[in-house]
Amino acid sequence: QRRVDLSLGFLTRGTLQSAFKNRKSVAECLANELIFASEEDTRSFALQKKEEKERVAKAAH
Repeated sequence: QRRVDLSLGFLTRGTLQSAFKNRKSVAECLANELIFASEEDTRSFALQKKEEKERVAKAAH
């Protein structure tokens, strides 16, 4: 459950950040975020955060 919550939060935050002061609508930004995440593209905010969390966790062990 925690993973899902984090993922949804990252997707939401990435969408809002990309839509802020941008001509694109929130819907377009959400679509881009979902597409980038599904393609494992590093332009996805959610994917960047996931990789960052995994790096930190790996370094802690």
